[in-house]
Amino acid sequence: MKRRRETQPAEPPARRAEALLVRLKSMADPVAREGMARFGIRTENALGISVKGLRAVARETGKDTETALELLRTPCHEAHLLAFFLLRAEELSGEQLDEIAGGLDSWDTCDLFCGEIATHPMAVAKVFRWSADPREYVRRAGFSLAARMAVRGKALPDEIFQAILPLAEHYGDDPRPMVSKAIDWAVRQIGKRSTFLHPYALSLAEKMAASPQKSVRRIGRVSFRELSRPEVIARLKPHSVWPEEGVVDLPGYC
Repeated sequence: MKRRRETQPAEPPARRAEALLVRLKSMADPVAREGMARFGIRTENALGISVKGLRAVARETGKDTETALELLRTPCHEAHLLAFFLLRAEELSGEQLDEIAGGLDSWDTCDLFCGEIATHPMAVAKVFRWSADPREYVRRAGFSLAARMAVRGKALPDEIFQAILPLAEHYGDDPRPMVSKAIDWAVRQIGKRSTFLHPYALSLAEKMAASPQKSVRRIGRVSFRELSRPEVIARLKPHSVWPEEGVVDLPGYC
């Protein structure tokens, strides 16, 4: 009679995260680390590992939300990027999303995180919540998430993005570049989403371009220039409407 093989207990997430951190440190590239500063990335806790290298590690590791959350507790920049490749966004609660957003400290980790959660059921609510938060990278996350959703949220009705657009004008006077750039990104992506949204975004951009405030004016000019391009207009998709049944609970929309 064959002896049944005993299954080994799963390695704790903290141990898996520790092993991954050791591996990341072995991949460190001091020259690349110095170059990251040119792109506005904070380097005090960075190792200089390329995104391509991190994706390779993520593919070998596989999706693992618990280990991802452990990696986010370390100060290592690349550990945070790897964590966002590993997590399953649908497994995160609203509180966990807020906690992660509150720990963001760089535009690249912020934008990667927002790309990973763009189809999360609470994504719309987080756009409104985070854009109202005065913390630099939390507010950036609100607008970065809006930009990501405009591309990835194919099942969302356009009216959601119509309601998001006024946030750009409301917070457009934030002088911090990391916030301002995310706002114009959101306006441009929303405006490029459909024939319905384009005129709203273009009109908003034109209005902001005439503002006496420098940061607002820059957002308007950048957005208006891109949304006015014939090739952008030619690629616009038809209006994505509200679903036939049910009503989306949308904060700030009436």
